[in-house]
Formats: sequence, structure tokens, C-alpha cells
Amino acid sequence: MASSELTPEYTTFEAYLDKAVALLVVVGWNSCFLQMIYQSFRHRTYNIPFLPLFCNVTWDFIYAFMYPSPTPIIHYTGLLWFVFDSILTYGAMKFASNEWSHAPLIQRNIPLIFALGIAGAASGHLAFVAQFGPVVGFRAGGLLCQLLHSGGALCQLLCRGSTRGTSSTIWLGRALGSGSLAVRTVYRFFYRPNMANMGIEGNGPLYMWFYLAYVFLDGIYGIVFFLIKRSESSSVKKGKVY
Repeated sequence: MASSELTPEYTTFEAYLDKAVALLVVVGWNSCFLQMIYQSFRHRTYNIPFLPLFCNVTWDFIYAFMYPSPTPIIHYTGLLWFVFDSILTYGAMKFASNEWSHAPLIQRNIPLIFALGIAGAASGHLAFVAQFGPVVGFRAGGLLCQLLHSGGALCQLLCRGSTRGTSSTIWLGRALGSGSLAVRTVYRFFYRPNMANMGIEGNGPLYMWFYLAYVFLDGIYGIVFFLIKRSESSSVKKGKVY
């Protein structure tokens, strides 16, 4: 949609919507990252499954250093997230063996798994750039990373059956960041289907599917987290009684 087709009211609303979403994304994800780092080193474990971690840290590096965004806030946020993900990667390499005593083959080969996983994820992101260009690669890679993160976190929580390494703040931060983007995407899909958007977020059924998938997965995660947390609290109380 050309700018001449936009009403002043819409332009003002869209500007405020974008600013609000940007603020919620930064606050939500930064708090999520900081809590993940804290809980990882506190519990001596990792809280992002391997595949999403590999995809995240390589996506951060490629679009922070190799194909940086011309928008300063996006570029500097990407740099900050690369630092966060690098710390989480270090923590995962340091503590991953604590979670794999039941699988000695994995436990003994953590460095090799990380080397191959990071190389594979980086090559995938770069192949996407070579095929579709950095703008589409940035968008599509980011969507895939977030889907793997939300889905992987839920699977990890279910497999462990424990809240070890995670917290309600991590969940709330992730839900706030992805949820705010979902609200804007749904609004654009239904009310501005023909808008020409040149920012980092697209418009259309595929984008809406991704963001609604995040909301669904993060919502299920929250329910499972609090059910497990309640079970853990009950076990502690019973232990004190007996």
C-alpha cells in the first residue's frame, strides 16, 4: 500500500503500534535472555535445546556481522543478542554433560556435536541468503529460530519433567516478545492485507501462522511449567512432613 493511500489516523496508529511492539520485544527478550543465563549457571545446566541454540547463535552472528541491518536499533539489538547467545552456548557446552549421563555417546562427544551443529546451522542460514537474499534470509531465519526455540523449550520441559534451569520469568519474557509481534501480525493480516512493508516483519498468512504457532507453543509451555512447578512444590512439602 502506497503512503498516499494511508489515512493520517492509520499512520499515527501504526507508528505507535510499531514503537510499542519494539519496546515489548526488547524488554521481553532481554529479560528472557538474562534469566536464561542466570538459571543456566545457577543450576549448572542448559535451557535451550541444542538445535535451536545452534540456529540462534549462528543467525545472530550472520545478521549482526556479515549482513547487518541498516536500522541502528535492530543492528545493536542483534549484537547484544549475539553476546547473550554466546554466553548461553558456553554454558551449554560447560554443563551439557550433566544432563546426558544416561547417554554416554552424547556425553563424551559434546564438543563435536556443538562444532558440527553450529557449522550446519551456519551453512543453512548462508544457503538461504545465497538463494533468497539477506532480507528474506533474515526474516525466514528468524521465524525458524523462534519456532525451534518455542517448540524445543516445550519438548525439553516435558522430557525433563522438571523446571531445572528455567523459570517463570523466562517464559513470560519469551511470551511477551513473541506475543506482541503476533498481535501486530494478526492486525496487519486482517486490517491492512495489502500494506507494503519494508521492515523486518512481513505480512501474510505464513507470517501469521508462525506467530500464532509461537503463541500456542508458549501458552502450552506456561501450562506445563506451572503444573510441574506445583508438583515439585508438593513433593518438597511432603518431604518436610515425613
